[in-house]
Amino acid sequence: MPPINKEHAISIAKKLKAVIDQTGSAHDIACVVGEFAFQGTSVPRKNKTAEATLAQHFRGKREEMRPLFEYLIAELKSRCQFELKVGKAYIGLKHKLVFAAIHVQTRKLVVELVARKKFDNPRIKKVIQFAPARWAHFVDVAKEEEINEQLLGWIGQSYE
Repeated sequence: MPPINKEHAISIAKKLKAVIDQTGSAHDIACVVGEFAFQGTSVPRKNKTAEATLAQHFRGKREEMRPLFEYLIAELKSRCQFELKVGKAYIGLKHKLVFAAIHVQTRKLVVELVARKKFDNPRIKKVIQFAPARWAHFVDVAKEEEINEQLLGWIGQSYE
């Protein structure tokens, strides 16, 4: 393992603090950690300019989840302004920053949201505290009835 470049480590630590303070996105934090791991070395990457498309998230059996996704997006659009940021692993909801992500599975959507407080509820399948006052929450949504005021309220708090 090559020695750690002190200046590079300080630079990455500052970036990591900024990402945590601004977004709290687990994905963004992982990108900064990955940059540190490679210490600025040139790493072969696949075409960085190629972006995933929304259609790629609904291939095969996951196509059945499209109406549920569209319903969730319509409900959220009636409450707040955002754009979709489509990645390979998730569909991000972006206001100033990504405030929530949707992972499309064959029988459900997994809604990931980051909040400044921990929500304690049985609907939340997983909670990860990744920084002081930053929690990532994962909620399964399998039918329209589960897109209710409670879920929309949690997403709203993530939006703020």
